[in-house]
Amino acid sequence: MKRYLDQLHQALAGRNFMLLNAISIAGTVVGMGLAYLFQPIAIRFLSPADYGILAVLVAVWSILTIPLGAITSTLAREMSARESDGAAVNFLLRKYLQKFGIYSAVVSFLAAVAAFLSGQPLLALLFLGLPAAVLVAIGSAWLQARERILELTIVQNGQNLLRVMALLLFLFLGWGLFGATLALPVYALVMLVLLLAFLLPRTREQKHVDIHLRSVFGMLVILQLAQIVLLYEDLFMVQYFLGPVQSGVYNVAEITAKILFLLAGAIGLVLYPKVAKLAGSALRKEGMRLLLIGMALLVPVFIGFQLVAQP
Repeated sequence: MKRYLDQLHQALAGRNFMLLNAISIAGTVVGMGLAYLFQPIAIRFLSPADYGILAVLVAVWSILTIPLGAITSTLAREMSARESDGAAVNFLLRKYLQKFGIYSAVVSFLAAVAAFLSGQPLLALLFLGLPAAVLVAIGSAWLQARERILELTIVQNGQNLLRVMALLLFLFLGWGLFGATLALPVYALVMLVLLLAFLLPRTREQKHVDIHLRSVFGMLVILQLAQIVLLYEDLFMVQYFLGPVQSGVYNVAEITAKILFLLAGAIGLVLYPKVAKLAGSALRKEGMRLLLIGMALLVPVFIGFQLVAQP
């Protein structure tokens, strides 16, 4: 399997921007389908009230994990700028796997203990899965920087598939809301094991590089947290004022409305490492061309939304 992926990556390496976008967008569509599948399964096995609670917990998980995109973006930028020096890129991957692994494990454990002692055991369960999600984000940065879009798409879709499989297993065992919540940290942990099995044999050669990214990480995390609040504040308000049943219904509609946002992210996966390598006049000329192509890919989706939208 590893040999096949390497050969396929080499075949795609010389392909153009449009093909890589096609792979990323197709993978995002599949991922959205798997994310949708999570909802009817949960609705089928859980009571309306439990599903509403689960919707809020999933939103909390998103708030905890989506800002990890700041880690992926920052590291992908630094790695892309050093793409010609594979040993340096490998060093950055392993350095931040170790560094963030330790920090996130300590912080997550303390947060889980605090949540459990405050009477929120399900929330504590989510905190325990956070270190795995952090390390998956770092591994994804290496894939993005090396423009291994196929493997990156597999990782993203694999997470959705593993989440559905874990949900089915735990609900089949009769674990109810606890099992549905447990599916979130479990899929992240399983994906981390699979991703490390792929990455570590390919990153043995290393060369020390000195970079300082603390301030950049901080700024990006703040910006992404603000974005997440914007995306999920309505769900929390529905939960607070109308209760768990109505928040569950609202959550299904909200997922549909986020399709355009997710497709834009799929294009960004391909666009980001290419732009990170550009500088000076090349950045203004080639960067603008790539940006216009990305916008053109989203226009048909936007028009489609306008045509089928209901007042």
